[in-house]
Amino acid sequence: MNKKVIGLIILVMFFLALTVNGAENETKWEVFVSKDEMTGKEVGYAISPSVTSSRKMENEVSAKLIVAYNGEFEMAFISFSDIPLLQGTSIGDEWDEIIHTRIKWDDEVEPVTLLHEWDSPAFLFKEDEEIVSKIINSDTMMLELNWYGEGNVYFQFPLEGADEAIDEIHKKIPKDEAKWRVYVSKDEMTGEEVWYAISPTVTSTQKMEHEVLACLIVGYNGEIELVNIWFSLIPNLQNSLINDGYDIIRTRIKWDDEVEPVTLLHEWGSYALIFAGDEKDYVSKIINSDTMMLELNWYGEGKVYFQFPLEGAAEAIDEIHNNFSE
Repeated sequence: MNKKVIGLIILVMFFLALTVNGAENETKWEVFVSKDEMTGKEVGYAISPSVTSSRKMENEVSAKLIVAYNGEFEMAFISFSDIPLLQGTSIGDEWDEIIHTRIKWDDEVEPVTLLHEWDSPAFLFKEDEEIVSKIINSDTMMLELNWYGEGNVYFQFPLEGADEAIDEIHKKIPKDEAKWRVYVSKDEMTGEEVWYAISPTVTSTQKMEHEVLACLIVGYNGEIELVNIWFSLIPNLQNSLINDGYDIIRTRIKWDDEVEPVTLLHEWGSYALIFAGDEKDYVSKIINSDTMMLELNWYGEGKVYFQFPLEGAAEAIDEIHNNFSE
């Protein structure tokens, strides 16, 4: 999940809380679309009725369950009327606060992980795709939170009408065109830039129990090219070789109709697989092929296949190179 996109959505939700309330919104799911007037990009929101804790809190807090969609990614989070102040949380590397708690879908209780940036009114669910599926297929969702000064409090959200609202935001927000795009990251301390050519987002060619998104990425910092594949879930692969802090995956890749062996590296806890070997060779094949298919032995799924369209890759890679003077 792109943290910058998430941050934008949370910011919009802060203002959304001021506009989406009132008696007419208390019993049904609502749909709202926000638009960035500078870029024209839209984000659609499916928003639950506002609820309060199932038992009275000293300072009443209301909450809304929200599913957001920007044409490429879907994400689920909960927006509160007050900044949540919880006990028993942990500090993460990428997130200020990580909350491990319990959630109940109808009568089924299970663990859940939430992510929180300090001073934000929202919690994000770590596993978006799985959560959205359960929102669609359940009648109620109850969340347990260890609230500072209150102990365990419980927020129960009605899910009737959620499926129609989520379907509506998908219809309102057109899916991003399947084309390669270019992105730059800059180190504000050194001024150094890394440019990325990024493929359209794809899913596996056959349905997996938990949908996994993937992008093929070529990164360039003016000296070194790096080819990797980013996934929306941490890859959990079988039959890999364990090394010091990373796994080595030997599998097969197909460029158009040509199948060949390939070696990938996976740093533990990372969302990416890195191509090992001659980066120039991989970049050349990306530029000169129409499709690339990767075979992975995914835990609990068996062999799964991700096929990436390469039309437009040459232009995107050329663009990231042109941003550095020779």
